[in-house]
Amino acid sequence: MDQRSTEQERKQQLIARLDASRARLQDDRRLLDEKLHPLRRVQNAVKKHPFHAFGIAAGGAFAFTLLRRRSSSRPFSFKRLFFRGLFNLAKPTIRLWLLDQARERFLSPTKNEREPYQANTP
Repeated sequence: MDQRSTEQERKQQLIARLDASRARLQDDRRLLDEKLHPLRRVQNAVKKHPFHAFGIAAGGAFAFTLLRRRSSSRPFSFKRLFFRGLFNLAKPTIRLWLLDQARERFLSPTKNEREPYQANTP
């Protein structure tokens, strides 16, 4: 009887260690997913250094406008004027949508993306 009880205790210890290692593996995997996910990396960089991110975005926008001005020497056409007018009408809506997306991605807390059916099994 004594040997059976020690075997049962040993089995219980091994099961507990296995559950603990599974939980640790899941936590480590979640941390790696967060560190390696490109959007989360950008999100964390913007949260840590907001002024740097703003400066990079402003510099990129300025460079884009300089490049855009050089190529705007094309002759005007009805089609070009029509699409420019449509874009000018859509700008406020596009801005609001982009701001909502930025708020959702950068200001909301990160969500746990694990599936509910993933459970610890002995």
